[in-house]
Amino acid sequence: MKFLKSLFASANRFALDSETEEPFSEQWSQIEIYYEILSQTFQASESGNLEPIKSNSKILVAKAERFSIENMPASYRSPKIIETLLKLKKQTNLVNELVEQNMSDDEIKLALTNLHRIFRLIVEQCLTNN
Repeated sequence: MKFLKSLFASANRFALDSETEEPFSEQWSQIEIYYEILSQTFQASESGNLEPIKSNSKILVAKAERFSIENMPASYRSPKIIETLLKLKKQTNLVNELVEQNMSDDEIKLALTNLHRIFRLIVEQCLTNN
């Protein structure tokens, strides 16, 4: 969790778009909205509490569905980032499916951990893309 907060802090300080000079998360508001829910659910899962993901998995899917090439900042529209974004959407759906099928906590936690890893990868790719 500390790593992700640090990553966003770095993104906001250093990943400035030359035209808008807006911080990373302000350039792409959907990523910040998604992160708010993901961080709450992932942080709770690290201490063994999966209730937040179980009650918010559908909301996370709805937020992921809002990701599109059209609403991405142009500076982040690289094939690599788009491919990772598609993986994020797919993994978000998988987490929700596992929750809806009442799969074991271990399976849900593993899928959520993979989702968090994919999200971090998107952030890292955006930071290095500029």
